[in-house]
Amino acid sequence: MAGNDQPSQWKSLSQRLRDKGQLEGTDEEGKKYRILNEENTANNQAGQHITLALKVPRFGEGGFALVYRGTKIEGGKGETRICLKQAREDRTGRALKNEIKHFGKLGAGKAHENIIQMLFTCKVGEEEFIGLEFFEGKDLHQLVSTEHERNSSVRSLAHQHHISVILCQQAQVIKFLQDKKIIHRDFTPANILYNPSSQISKLIDFGLACSVGDKIDGCTPEYAAPEILLEEPCDQTVDVYGLGATLAHLVTLQTPWHSLSAVYLTMYGRGLMYADSLKKGSSEAAAVERLVNILITEAIRKELKRFKKDDGTSSYMVVQKELGQAAEDFDDKLLKIHKGYDVLRQR
Repeated sequence: MAGNDQPSQWKSLSQRLRDKGQLEGTDEEGKKYRILNEENTANNQAGQHITLALKVPRFGEGGFALVYRGTKIEGGKGETRICLKQAREDRTGRALKNEIKHFGKLGAGKAHENIIQMLFTCKVGEEEFIGLEFFEGKDLHQLVSTEHERNSSVRSLAHQHHISVILCQQAQVIKFLQDKKIIHRDFTPANILYNPSSQISKLIDFGLACSVGDKIDGCTPEYAAPEILLEEPCDQTVDVYGLGATLAHLVTLQTPWHSLSAVYLTMYGRGLMYADSLKKGSSEAAAVERLVNILITEAIRKELKRFKKDDGTSSYMVVQKELGQAAEDFDDKLLKIHKGYDVLRQR
């Protein structure tokens, strides 16, 4: 289900390189780019092109994009390790365009040292790609999972030290963004990379960012500030909330709102399992993932509204009852998705 901004016959870079061997594009200054599988670079004649030699298949993926690791080869300037980002098939490309826009406001290659740097952008046909600095690290979600598996009951001093390092560095990032009048809006463990050896963290993914005074849809509900979930006007303090929710996850090794209800967690897990059973990257799988995200958002939003109305006297028993009813409807919603997921197109 490609969006209107995507090529009509969208394919991942891996597929396109297998089909064509190489791709050619340009940047805003008219510089020519050649994108290759790194295995084919031995026979490549650079000429006037800047070569991007990629490892395929892809290195990773997020909610809006696929990410490839590789090397930028530019005559006279040597080689630079990079990551190349491509919009996903089931997205319109708006998040990637938004990311390019806000990286531009930060200053290409000149952003804060604890923000991943955008090195270049290029186009192949009408499709845009972002070239980012290569950073040797894992996102905090991965690191938390490792920590949880290794030590679920006792928090080591080393673990606490790394948390304090991340807090100090990312607090400085928020101050930097505030000076630039930019709101990241998506501080989550998955969007902060960290290398425990160098003790350096990097904020990534500006796909949901906005400038102060602007409005944009979308969030990661477990880490989103109440005003975002309640669809109220927000300011730069939502990033402080997001960083706080992320740190709470690091300290407790549990996702925020994890105790909302056992029913909710079961429903969430069933939705993801169903999505995993479908073809990866398919429109149907994306629809299920979106439904899960909607259910999470609605569940948290209900609790926030009740908390706001009752001055903090809300009861989790009431929430569990409401979510129990939602769980009963869940199979029906999955069935609708299986038949065409038209229900989601109205959301």
